[in-house]
Amino acid sequence: YNTGEYVAFLGRICSVKGMDTVLEIARRSKYKIKIAGQGDPTPWQHPNIEYLGPLKGKERSDFLRNARCAIMPTVFTEPFGGSGVEAMLCGTPLIAVDYGAFTETVIDGLTGFRCKTLNDWLTAIDNVEQLDRKVVADIARSRYSLESCAEKYDKVFTTINDLYRKGWYSCDDTRELFHSTVHS
Repeated sequence: YNTGEYVAFLGRICSVKGMDTVLEIARRSKYKIKIAGQGDPTPWQHPNIEYLGPLKGKERSDFLRNARCAIMPTVFTEPFGGSGVEAMLCGTPLIAVDYGAFTETVIDGLTGFRCKTLNDWLTAIDNVEQLDRKVVADIARSRYSLESCAEKYDKVFTTINDLYRKGWYSCDDTRELFHSTVHS
């Protein structure tokens, strides 16, 4: 696993995705920030920010895999944060806000860092080499690989089907009513 020398931002280029924070980080960090995605980067131009445009396929995974870290400084409550999970699947630590989906997807100090202040962001970017990129990838794959997600979806859909057919009281056929057998 390779630790790159740039900070990656992959997402829509707009203020709700945290571009104002990206700009503040760029003003203070020694690391180049490369941003990729749809949108107009003009309001956030800075000598320390390089705009790559939208990426797809292998160039997307190469961009994430070769980054020092990925950042998601969103200012709204993300329901999942897919590009951050993509980064972690590549072994790249994710630095994100400390709310929304990231309280579940980022294990602070293990798969990345969760931040509240600008100083948190800058410190996290400086300290990502403390994180083991193989561990980041292994944890992400155990949680978000196709195989792992298939098992979880199967369980959810089976539960929904059982609820539809048998209702809330549905149990495995091997379970007996304990109290009814004791009291009869």
